[in-house]
Amino acid sequence: MPLKIRSAGAHPGLTSLRLLIFLLLLPAALWLTPPAAAQSGSVRGLLDQSLILYRNGSWDQAGNLLMEALDKPASAPHLSRIYLMLSAVHDQLGDTEKSSYYARKLVRHFPESRYRDAAEFALARASYRDQEYVPALAHLLTIIDRNREPGLVETARMTGSRIVSQGLHESGLERYLGEFQRAGSRNWLLYWLARREYGLGHRSEGELWLQRLLMNGPEARLQRLAQELRTRPAAELVYALRIGVILPLSGYESANGMDFLRGVAMALQDQPQGVELVLKDSESSIQQGIRAMQELLDSHVDLVIGELAGDRSAAMAALASERRIPMLVPVSSDNGIAALGTGVYQMTSDLETRGAALARYAFNTLGLRTFVSLAPADDYGQAMSDAFANTIDKLGGTIIAQQWYFPGTQDVSRQFGAIRESASQFITPDAGAMAAEAVDSGQNEKAEYRYTRPTRRPAATPEDEEDIPQLRSIDGFFMPAYAEDISIIAPQFSLAHIKAVPLGGDDWLHGSALKSQRRYLDGAVFCAGAFADETGMEYIQFKNRFRMTTGTTAGPLAIAGYDLTHLITTAIQAGNRNAAGVIDWLSRTQKRSGIANGYSFAPGVRVNRDVMILQYKEGNISRLLY
Repeated sequence: MPLKIRSAGAHPGLTSLRLLIFLLLLPAALWLTPPAAAQSGSVRGLLDQSLILYRNGSWDQAGNLLMEALDKPASAPHLSRIYLMLSAVHDQLGDTEKSSYYARKLVRHFPESRYRDAAEFALARASYRDQEYVPALAHLLTIIDRNREPGLVETARMTGSRIVSQGLHESGLERYLGEFQRAGSRNWLLYWLARREYGLGHRSEGELWLQRLLMNGPEARLQRLAQELRTRPAAELVYALRIGVILPLSGYESANGMDFLRGVAMALQDQPQGVELVLKDSESSIQQGIRAMQELLDSHVDLVIGELAGDRSAAMAALASERRIPMLVPVSSDNGIAALGTGVYQMTSDLETRGAALARYAFNTLGLRTFVSLAPADDYGQAMSDAFANTIDKLGGTIIAQQWYFPGTQDVSRQFGAIRESASQFITPDAGAMAAEAVDSGQNEKAEYRYTRPTRRPAATPEDEEDIPQLRSIDGFFMPAYAEDISIIAPQFSLAHIKAVPLGGDDWLHGSALKSQRRYLDGAVFCAGAFADETGMEYIQFKNRFRMTTGTTAGPLAIAGYDLTHLITTAIQAGNRNAAGVIDWLSRTQKRSGIANGYSFAPGVRVNRDVMILQYKEGNISRLLY
């Protein structure tokens, strides 16, 4: 089965299933035939006028006339027609709830009406729009079972078969076997059950349903359809998982969106079976992104990947949660996005997870006990510092001082002075008094990390060296600085003469920024959500293959797109052919590694727990823990 990439709204089969959509969205009022001319102002006259207005697209006016007709004492003989037309009007106005309300009233109060089948079709259409496919099929079976209108019966058969062939992952269709006993409806139900099992890859189960069908002596067409299921290649019958992808494919972030998409395409090229991609462009705008997300969800996707920016991802996650469509947020590290819905998963660790992981490593593995922090005074710095400090507190360590600076500040000597003053007044607890010294000298046998002071220092006079004694009461200095601020903070960290292990945040994963400050930060330990070892054979092979295929160099976002999509196709290969199965498989993932990204989830936790702990030493970045 070849890889399919479509724009939102397209569905495979019958010209992207436009016929199915046309049939399911066919206004119920079109099944009505205009009655003979009636007196203006009478119920029949109001019905005639409303039908004309409806066909001209004046749905509000048509609805007003129908409500007027409904209120008239003489409306009783015309109620079934009024209900059907009100259902059609509200359907056109986008009010599915009211449309279904009037269709149900018709079915309940006038079960033998000649308009009953049209009302059932309206209810099927509403269920289909809500992605409730089994109820939609039940309404279509009712039309087949009644067998009143040959044209509509044939439409119901065809429409139901298209629904089942394109993807019926949920269960529940079997319970209608007890309700539909007539040969016509029952045989079509048996065929739909067989087609569903073949679509899920359950060939033996599908064969059992076909045997029950053929025992009933079905019509020739059903016999041909049954034979087709038995003879077609299994790969052609298995349902494709429709994955919606929403990215900034135009606008100021289009380069990032295209880079991620190339990675997705590369992964699907490796394993194309079982996946259909539906693309939408957010145009690098939150407003357009919301509109695009609504269109994507209306196109009946099973799973959504998107977006890259945290604010746009959050807005779209709320929409996906409301529609009960699982959403994988690929790269945003903002805190709280996964909390927007039970089906929302952050596929990279958030800032809270990263700060906490670095704190645990510093305390448990490096043996550090006392800490200070200097962080940017914004949401990022606050989130990282809070996560780090809260974890150190829980572990029993001590945060001696916390200082803040505005990003872009050129002089942070005041903050370093305040840190020195707080640290000089701190009396180190016995348990951690020699932690930094032990790590530095190699006496701590449990520590995997050995901190070595830089051999070169910034220019300073002998008097400066004598006037500023080294502080040894601080074990770890947490600096979640932005890459552009490293060149400002690192020299002043050295000038402050604080003998502590430098600890950094995820923005330190910039080789050029660290390289320029190597003499101050050699040996630094920091955290990141992903890391590709450029010396590893797997990365080198991927990079070469990516360039040969796309003509571009694989950046971090291309690798992220590849790793995430490869994870999904791995879940599908493991037998998870629907969104629920894929999500359940992901939630049980203890540890899986890609080119640069690791994935690890705990039961009930929808944020990736995997964090890279990295070290910059002698000009190279390497993994300490991942």
